This record gives sequence, C-alpha cells and structure tokens, in this order.
Amino acid sequence: MTSLREVVRRLLRRTREAAPPDPAYSYTIYWTKMALGWDDAQRTGALLGAEHLIGQSLFTPTAYERRYLDARIDDSMHSGESILALAKVLKAFGKDTIAGPDGPPSDGV
Repeated sequence: MTSLREVVRRLLRRTREAAPPDPAYSYTIYWTKMALGWDDAQRTGALLGAEHLIGQSLFTPTAYERRYLDARIDDSMHSGESILALAKVLKAFGKDTIAGPDGPPSDGV
C-alpha cells in the first residue's frame, strides 16, 4: 500500500512537471526593467520597432527562437513572444505618461 506522503509527493511532482515556465512572464519582467532605464524617445522608438515587426505578415510569436531584429529596439535578436511583451510593456508606459507633465487633463471643473 502506498503511503499518503508518497501520494502527495507524486501529485506535487506532476503539477510541477505539467506547467512549463511561461516565457511571456519572463519577457515582460525583462522589458519592464529595460524600459525603466530608457527615456521617452527610446521607448517611442522601441515601440515603433516592435509594432513594425509584429505587423509583418511572417511574424510568429515564437517562445524562444530568436528571429527578429530592429535597431530601434536594440542590436540583439529577439523571439516573437519577447517582441509582443515589449510592445505590451511600452504601451503600458505610454498610458502612464499620457497625462503629461502637468497631470491629467481637467474635466472643466
């Protein structure tokens, strides 16, 4: 007869093995750290580069295979998932800075 401890150990092992790491999460963390060090011009350029790559008809969101290069982002090849994560991060930065230096627009009140 199998002990309760052994049953729990097997279940936990299956759970860990069944869930592969999510590359999109890692890419999002990476690009957030990178974008924090960029000025607005670099962020805008990188977003334009990412959107250009994503808009290509042959774009594929590969998890790890590095196929894509755009000088507006940097001088390294990136995977499709990485480019998607970059665009998501930079769009979020854009939403945060849309208010401008004087704060959010007023409603006329």
